[in-house]
Amino acid sequence: FVNTYRVDPKKCFTVPNGIRFRDIDRDRKILSQFDIKKDQLVIIGTGRAHKIKGIEFALDCLAKIRETYPDLDFVYLYCGDGPHLEIFKSRASFLGMSKIVRFPGRIENIQSVCRASDIAFHPSKGEVGYSLSMLECMMARLPILVPDNPSVCDIITHTVNGLIYEDDNVNSASADLSRLLFDSKLRRRLGERANKDVYETFNLEYTHKILLNAFENCIEK
Repeated sequence: FVNTYRVDPKKCFTVPNGIRFRDIDRDRKILSQFDIKKDQLVIIGTGRAHKIKGIEFALDCLAKIRETYPDLDFVYLYCGDGPHLEIFKSRASFLGMSKIVRFPGRIENIQSVCRASDIAFHPSKGEVGYSLSMLECMMARLPILVPDNPSVCDIITHTVNGLIYEDDNVNSASADLSRLLFDSKLRRRLGERANKDVYETFNLEYTHKILLNAFENCIEK
């Protein structure tokens, strides 16, 4: 608004998206519904099954990791329905990844499933603001991997509450994802900070206060 429409900056207010914060117990048994073993590392993606979410890119990255580390026991779980779901399933089959990829569609207990997972991978090509799916994963204490696309990575600080890779670069994303897969201490540190950030900055009660303050400022002026 300021740069394009020359709106007075004093008349502009930024109000972040928020999520209703709650602490979720971790129960790996919930993963059995997806034929996932308790000792397998789980990389989760959530959201609409649409090409803009970068799911084909994610599959290419996972195929590279599997080729590099054939003995690494991991599963990619994408929870979400949409128009391109069958395309993604076909892509996984083409890459020989069907045994380590799960596409259950939309599920009801997504926050519990996120909490039971190990890593969140969000290779979206663009978001409006930022994704509530990302906040759900962060609230679930997951380290999150995102591209350096400003519309996606705005709430992530590299090596603080997640990792940021070079957009559309399979080698960059695969390297950072491998780093998370092999380093449990890094996963835990990033995940705990992500949870803290959601509680302190993106808690729905807090964002509502910011919105109300913006309205009050407008009324006063």
